[in-house]
Amino acid sequence: MTERDPTQARHSDPTLLGLARLQATMNDAATVEERDAWWSLVLRTQSSIDADPRAEKADREAMRRLRTEISGIYGALNRGHEPNYSGASRVILGLQYVLEARTTGFDGRRLR
Repeated sequence: MTERDPTQARHSDPTLLGLARLQATMNDAATVEERDAWWSLVLRTQSSIDADPRAEKADREAMRRLRTEISGIYGALNRGHEPNYSGASRVILGLQYVLEARTTGFDGRRLR
């Protein structure tokens, strides 16, 4: 039996992969390119959720909160203040949990 690399994705869902990338790069050490990519990741996630017939009102509300939080981070960075990433991180984790519950992995099982 071979062990799976823990850094290897268990799925190919682009929305979950985008949220993971956003979560990983959303910190003070982010490069300018990573910061510039945050908004496009948010928009791609929103498009995916808007197009998903399984998405609920709470998912769309979470996306609204994520947009608000990311806008606040950009605003803090533009004003030269230290941004607070915790609100956006909480929303991302919540979205990941909901999406993982309805996503099937490579092994044929639900991620959650």
